[in-house]
Amino acid sequence: MNSFQAIVLFLFGALAVVGVGIFAATKAGSKANFKGNVMLWGTISEEAILPVVSDVSTANSNEFSLSYRQMRKEDFSEQLLEAIANGTAPDVVILPEELLYKHRRQFIIFPKETLSERTFKDTFVERGEVFFGQNGAYALPIFVDPLVLFWNRDMLSASGISRVPRTWEEVVANTPALTKKDERGNILQSAIAMGGINNILNMKAIVSALLLQVGDKITEYGEDDAVFSLLGETNPASEPSLSALRFFIEFGNPTKSVYTWNTALPQSAEMFKRGELAMYLGFASELPLIRSGNPNLNLDVSMIPQREGSSPATYGKSYGLAILRNAKSPQASYSAAYELLSRDNALLLMSASGVPSASRSTLSERFDDPFMTTFAKSALVAKGWIDPDPTRTSAIFKRMMDRIMTGSLGNAESLRQAREELKVLVQ
Repeated sequence: MNSFQAIVLFLFGALAVVGVGIFAATKAGSKANFKGNVMLWGTISEEAILPVVSDVSTANSNEFSLSYRQMRKEDFSEQLLEAIANGTAPDVVILPEELLYKHRRQFIIFPKETLSERTFKDTFVERGEVFFGQNGAYALPIFVDPLVLFWNRDMLSASGISRVPRTWEEVVANTPALTKKDERGNILQSAIAMGGINNILNMKAIVSALLLQVGDKITEYGEDDAVFSLLGETNPASEPSLSALRFFIEFGNPTKSVYTWNTALPQSAEMFKRGELAMYLGFASELPLIRSGNPNLNLDVSMIPQREGSSPATYGKSYGLAILRNAKSPQASYSAAYELLSRDNALLLMSASGVPSASRSTLSERFDDPFMTTFAKSALVAKGWIDPDPTRTSAIFKRMMDRIMTGSLGNAESLRQAREELKVLVQ
């Protein structure tokens, strides 16, 4: 039995676990006849997902009707809680993993007895494991949005660089050639957006990627799915993590040869769109925004640089398909989830959204789009951590980096203090 068949059987068997009946199925993939209206909420654009939702609903009209409502990411958490309180909550959500910790008790957990950890890992990419806790899965991974390296082909060619840097060592070697300054030392063209805090759009994600590449887990599930802060607790001691943080800040240090960034520069994404930034670390989902911001930009994309001699890794944001405990039509909700997770629909969603699927089977495809090929490879090696509160953890990371950059606190003490702040937050 392959991993997708196991997921199908799991979706059938899960109904018995939550006490809403059992499908009478004689073979994998057979479905019972029932009717139900299923409301799906998510932050994915309607333009990308509605065609697939409509096709799924039409193809299964004798079993369920599926509709979708796009939510603003900023309002998603508050509106979900409000809807649960007044009885108007959706049945299924496509959940950004950053909201998992806050809402995990509101979802049906898929227990290990029904969906084993082995099957989960065989079916979904590693980044999706954020949804799998000590007692089972809170959601089934549907998308992974990896951090990738966008680069300006014209700028690298003009600087005599024949290929995009594949390692951080190559980034260091090429940074002086890609950085241009005026006679007063003002930066006119930057090599890469690193070394700053407030004007680097994905600062926390970039620092997270560097930490994850040296083996820092940042946070981890514990007993009863409590979250523990492990920031800086790499082995041996915290030296690899400190090295990663020092590496990041060097690009903003005027005394270093890699100095290429300061607070006077525009926001990193805008600078890349202008053609004044050679390399931009951004998420796969940002591609349409970059293209619309400058249709004439001669850009390409690659996996983010790696540590020389280490296994490839990047940071990624994941999205999971979760069923609410108070779903009005639990049977129909499971059936709709099964359809959305099917291989064909996963590929359609991947193509429509421009974001890789979390299903391993879909990422083995050969894609005509070279950008998606890179996105898929990045999704396979994407890692992450359990973020209990994105706004507050961003503030913790900013304070940590600011203390190191200004020298207001020693590097090791800055890291230790951030770890303690994170411990207080998860508790």
